[in-house]
Amino acid sequence: MANRSTVLVWNCKTEQGWRRYPALIGKNGRVRKGIVLIDGVEKTYPEGRFQVRYFEGERTVYENAGQDASFALAMRDRLAQRKEIIADAKGAGIAVQEDTSRMAIGPAIDKYLQRCRDMEANEAVQTYGVALDDLVVAVPSLNFVDEINADTMVKFGVALRKKRNSQRTVFNKHRAVLGFLRWCGADVKALKISTPKFEKKVPRMYTDEQIAALLKAAPDGYFRLVLEVLRMTGLRDQEAVHLGWHQIDFKRKLILVRSSPEWGFRIKDKEERDVPLPDKLAVLLKAWKKKRGGRKLVLSKDRDVPYRHWLRDLKKVARDAGLNCGVCEGCKKKHRQCRKYTLHSYRRAYATALHRKGIGVRDIMQLLGHADIATTMAYLAPMEAQEAHKQVNAAFS
Repeated sequence: MANRSTVLVWNCKTEQGWRRYPALIGKNGRVRKGIVLIDGVEKTYPEGRFQVRYFEGERTVYENAGQDASFALAMRDRLAQRKEIIADAKGAGIAVQEDTSRMAIGPAIDKYLQRCRDMEANEAVQTYGVALDDLVVAVPSLNFVDEINADTMVKFGVALRKKRNSQRTVFNKHRAVLGFLRWCGADVKALKISTPKFEKKVPRMYTDEQIAALLKAAPDGYFRLVLEVLRMTGLRDQEAVHLGWHQIDFKRKLILVRSSPEWGFRIKDKEERDVPLPDKLAVLLKAWKKKRGGRKLVLSKDRDVPYRHWLRDLKKVARDAGLNCGVCEGCKKKHRQCRKYTLHSYRRAYATALHRKGIGVRDIMQLLGHADIATTMAYLAPMEAQEAHKQVNAAFS
């Protein structure tokens, strides 16, 4: 009798090299990602990915199932169901011929994401990977790419909204799936898929009062400096995290935004740029450098390695300063991490501050490292209501 077993495994990097172990599933039915059971002992191997193991005659087949546990489980169940149907049909003497011309959804996603990795589009891997995993979890009956149609995308949207994804997030994930379909060669126009709508919100940026309050509430000189760097340079948070002292040119008063291969970091869109170093920030950085000695990274913390918890620290500072909005989902949860406070808002505040001082949009675009001026325009907050009232009032006085 043919072996019908279909098993989810974790292909992981261990002390002995790459090994496969059955995925550990808890009593609640959820997969414990990165944890395997070896001789009755739980061991943690975080580097790896899920695979579904099944048999074709005497041959063992491993099909990649990505890194999302829900996606991997759904893929295992689909493959198991397909194998059962085929085996039962053959047992009943019914000839079964699988259509190899159709693209199976799991391998297609894996190939698509690998292409993004090969192109070093790391942000795309993360963004598209999450969207496609959500699609497969939302519509578990999907087996082939050509089964994705307008009805599928409606179900996808409903599932995302049930998970409390914002309108903008639903729109972005919808676009990610359409990009995948185009790569697969699908005629997206012929599918007549409706694009989700979302309300365009006023760009979130910090007021001068909020910036001052955050700086005052920062727990130490380290985090105050982090906030000053973000405020006065407009750097992306990962650009600032990986900023090295060799990128600070005090003589020319410039910050050289470059990739850091030693940390596996590449700047977005591969666009190097130079950002002016304000005199006030230069004074702060010189004092910090004297205090820190011979470290390579400007904003490392306890060790000379990239520190990756600024967002958590920022939300804690906002909470302690009494700045939480009190109405968002984040504020209502246990740790009261307000969604209003993000590192990216400092880039918007930087862009808006420059614009209000008369710097042109194209120059701001260059300083932010944007490839499209429309992106820069979206960063610029409109004039505050009180200031607008003064000018409108003056126009009609």
